[in-house]
Amino acid sequence: MLSFLLSLVLFGQPAPEHVVGVRIQGNTLTSDAAIEQMADVPPGTAVTPTLIADVEARLKARGRFERVEILKRYASISDLSQILLVIVVDEGRVAIAPMKNGQPARAVRRRGPPLMYLPILGSDEGYGFTYGALVSMPNVAGPRTRVSIPLTWGGERRVGAEVEKRLDTPRLTRLRTGGSLIRRENQALDAVDTRAQIWVRGEREIVRALRAGAWGGFDRVAFGPDTQVVRRAGVDVALDTRVDPMLSRNAVFVRGSLERLGLDDGRAPIRTILDANLYLPGFGASTIALRAYRDGVNEPVPGFLQVLRGRESTLRGFRAGEVAGDSTAAGSIELRVPVTNPLSLGKLGVRAFVDAAAVYDAGARFADQRFDRGVGGGVWFTATVLRLALDVAHGSNGSTRVQVSSGLLF
Repeated sequence: MLSFLLSLVLFGQPAPEHVVGVRIQGNTLTSDAAIEQMADVPPGTAVTPTLIADVEARLKARGRFERVEILKRYASISDLSQILLVIVVDEGRVAIAPMKNGQPARAVRRRGPPLMYLPILGSDEGYGFTYGALVSMPNVAGPRTRVSIPLTWGGERRVGAEVEKRLDTPRLTRLRTGGSLIRRENQALDAVDTRAQIWVRGEREIVRALRAGAWGGFDRVAFGPDTQVVRRAGVDVALDTRVDPMLSRNAVFVRGSLERLGLDDGRAPIRTILDANLYLPGFGASTIALRAYRDGVNEPVPGFLQVLRGRESTLRGFRAGEVAGDSTAAGSIELRVPVTNPLSLGKLGVRAFVDAAAVYDAGARFADQRFDRGVGGGVWFTATVLRLALDVAHGSNGSTRVQVSSGLLF
């Protein structure tokens, strides 16, 4: 404070700040001169407390930019009154139109929603081979949102819509809601399962690797000749220290969930799921993946709520969906060996595995169950968020099966 007062006495009041220049960044369609004209900040303009907000408002009012940010910088280290304004703009989706009819290539604004497509292939749920696509549109329902539309055919026919919103609130970090129509054939019980679903889910990331969630929803299920409404409410916690879900080492993924199922007859079975995975380093760049899985209820449930043998890829080498029960328990050990460089965007690898699983009714003793086994190997491929796998396995009943699966890694 004393030095500041002495400087005022010796050197007088500091000179008022004024703009000496403007720099433009991020523009492709709009020229620097046009943006400077819109900003209307000629050299010599006094820097007032509201200047930056006023300039941002003028640029946003033109409707040509999705985002505008203005940074205040000093133009000289010897004269702190000289201010340089850096205007950063985001013009949204821009494409380069190639040369045509003698006209040079030029930047143009892309029209229509920014669609992203991901294939859906596989038979993980045990209802036959399913194929289709997931269509996603980012930011169409506001900033940090995503609208996804799953469309599948084959073993599971599904159409729906899901909306995701990422938040920065203390209680929630992600909110999701959606609805869908699903039709599939339950091979184990020889019945057609048709469902209309609506649901909402909230999540909170407690720390980087730990998140918790809660959800609620309604299912209207037509299963064979019967129709019921199931009211769902549940919570889950997940610990995930993996960097790459296929090649992580010295990592864990553990998820536990508890769900209450309200049935029309007044019963409310409780379903619990535990999915524990441990990833250990093998020889060279290989990974050893260990898994223990249980999905069970505390009392008998209708057929459309029973689990199928082989669900969640717990038992390869058997025809999925032939056996149903109230609960399932499974375990596997898998050796994964990458073929390509682990730093590559697309990763290709091979694997060998041993699976064991049992499906049983509520109230049956776990120790009395007979576990079927599957032994085999396959190839897998990942690229950003997409995973594809082809496995061949031999079951302890003498059958040999080929399984194709896909999934999203986020």
